[in-house]
Amino acid sequence: MREKIITEALESLRRDGIKFSVDVLAEKLKISKKTVHKLFPSKEALAFAMYETCYANARKKAQALVGAAIINEIIAVVLAKVAFQRAGEIGK
Repeated sequence: MREKIITEALESLRRDGIKFSVDVLAEKLKISKKTVHKLFPSKEALAFAMYETCYANARKKAQALVGAAIINEIIAVVLAKVAFQRAGEIGK
């Protein structure tokens, strides 16, 4: 069910943009909002799961196009940069 919610949430976001809502998401999947909130206790949790799914899909596509070794190097550099930026924000 988790994957179905994420997939429909991504489709709803693409289709509806900022009008995206958990109410419509639950209605489309014919489940209760309670079910959505049970699996994703906050909007941030759902958004993060959506991000992870998009990232994983993009990574698979990039690896298929360019090759796994190059993509893994690029990802390592990007993750290091993000970690460095976050460390700077925490120190403020």
